[in-house]
Amino acid sequence: MDLEKQIQKRELDMKENEKVLLGARRLLSVTCDCCERLSHDWQIVGPSQSTLGFLHVRDPVMSRLPFLQFICPEDHQRFTDFAEVSHTTDAPSSLHVRMQRSDSSHFEAQIFLVNLPGTSIGEGRPEYLIGLAASDPSERLQGINMMSIPENSPLVPHVRKRKAGSSCRSSVSGSSSRKSQVDQEVATLDAASALGKVLEEIDHISLFIDLQTGAEGYGIRSAQFHFNEEAPLDTLPKLYSWVRQRHQPAVEDWIQEHVNLWYSGQTSDETCRGIKCQLPSTEAKFVVGELSAGGFLCKGLEENPGADYSLVMKINFRQFLPA
Repeated sequence: MDLEKQIQKRELDMKENEKVLLGARRLLSVTCDCCERLSHDWQIVGPSQSTLGFLHVRDPVMSRLPFLQFICPEDHQRFTDFAEVSHTTDAPSSLHVRMQRSDSSHFEAQIFLVNLPGTSIGEGRPEYLIGLAASDPSERLQGINMMSIPENSPLVPHVRKRKAGSSCRSSVSGSSSRKSQVDQEVATLDAASALGKVLEEIDHISLFIDLQTGAEGYGIRSAQFHFNEEAPLDTLPKLYSWVRQRHQPAVEDWIQEHVNLWYSGQTSDETCRGIKCQLPSTEAKFVVGELSAGGFLCKGLEENPGADYSLVMKINFRQFLPA
C-alpha cells in the first residue's frame, strides 16, 4: 500500500473513531459523574475540570492523570482484568470498585468502560472511554459541586476547533446522515448497557406458553420476572421511574390507603386511574387507564413477630393508551 492510501485509510479510521467516541461519550455523560478518554497505559488523557473536581485534584492544568492511583490497590487487578474482557464487545460494561480521591477520601463507584480502536495516542494499542459514577448520591454531589458545575448539567465533550482555512465542505444530507448514524449508535449502546444492568439482578423469568401454538413458535400468555432476593435496593427497577412525576403523589396516596387498610385487616377495590407513564431512559409515553391492587405478601411476620419482615404489594396495570 503506497503512502497516499495509507494516509487516506488513517484519516478514515480516525473519523470512524471520533464517531464512536462521540456516541459513547454522549451516552456515558447521561449516567456518569464524569467521562474521559483512557490510554492503553491507564492514563486519563486531557482530564476535564469536572473529572479533576470529582477526584479532588487541585492542579487544573494536568495533561495526563494516572488513573490507577485513584483505584484502591485491592481492586487494581480486578480493573485490569475487566478492561481486557471489554475487548470482546463494543457495548459499555461496568465494574463496581472502591476508589480514593487525592485527599485520601474513599468512595464506592461504578466504572463504565467502552473499548475504542487504537489511535495515534496509543500507536494502535487499545484505548478506552471511561465513565465514573459514585454509588452514593451524596458522594456524587460532593465531587460535582466542588467545581461549581450546575446541578443536572450534562458533561459536554471537548470539541477541537478547526484551524483557519481548513476544509469545511459538507452537504446538509451528509450531515443529517452522520447525525442519524451517531444517534443509532447511542441508542444501541444505551439499550445494551441497560439490559446488562437488569440481567445482573434477575434470578429467573417464568413464562406461560400456549402449547397449542407450537407451529407458530409458542405464544407467551404470561411472563413474570423474579429479581434476586439479595439484590441491593439501588439496582432494582423502581415503580416511580415509570410513573411521571406529576402523577406520583396520586399513586403514593393510593398505595398508602391500601397499606393502611391491610394493617387494619380490611381490603378495598379502589383503583387509581389515568396515570401517565414513560418507559425509563426513552421518550415513549403512555397512559395506564387503571391501577388495581392484587393483594399483599408478607414474609417473616408470622414466624417471628418481633423480627424484621418484608411486605410486598401486587399491582396490576390495565387499559394502556398512547399519551
